[in-house]
Amino acid sequence: MPVFGDGSRWCEETMTQHKTKIKQSKPQFSNSLFNLSQKYLGLFRSIVKSKIEYPLPTYFLLFHSIELTLKSFLAAKGLDEDTLKKTSHKLVDIFQLCKENNLPYVEQLDKLIDFLFEMNSVNDFRYPSEFNLSLPHSNECLAIMEVFVKKVGPIINHAGWVEFVAEHNKSFLNVEQAPTNT
Repeated sequence: MPVFGDGSRWCEETMTQHKTKIKQSKPQFSNSLFNLSQKYLGLFRSIVKSKIEYPLPTYFLLFHSIELTLKSFLAAKGLDEDTLKKTSHKLVDIFQLCKENNLPYVEQLDKLIDFLFEMNSVNDFRYPSEFNLSLPHSNECLAIMEVFVKKVGPIINHAGWVEFVAEHNKSFLNVEQAPTNT
């Protein structure tokens, strides 16, 4: 029986313990997506700065980071998880939906999304393909993403704070006041 790194054994019981669905509000889901997008972007950044040449896996990280960042923006704007999952991995469609929801303008982001979408149109970043892909310079992509994150990060975080304040105000307003002795 295989053993995990923590010493636990592989079994049906272990597998059910490792995957539990956690119900999240839209702002929580938005923040979770954004945090995960930043992990993919962080790996992309590390590879770019290290000058290691693994183009397809590297650009997959970028593609997925953009997808999750766009979806986190939409979740912050109120779209639910099921609606977001229906958008699949079609960056141009997700980007269009974001623009319809007042996504801040980021110079060259539209061109980067169009380019990456075309390059990955038949999952070229995920699977071997017969195409010779011509990719944009990774440092330019990183610069665009840094601006993008600086613009949408506060919007996503703001949605979480609005929910937090609303919940705490509700509980504050529902607290019974102690009788006063007059």
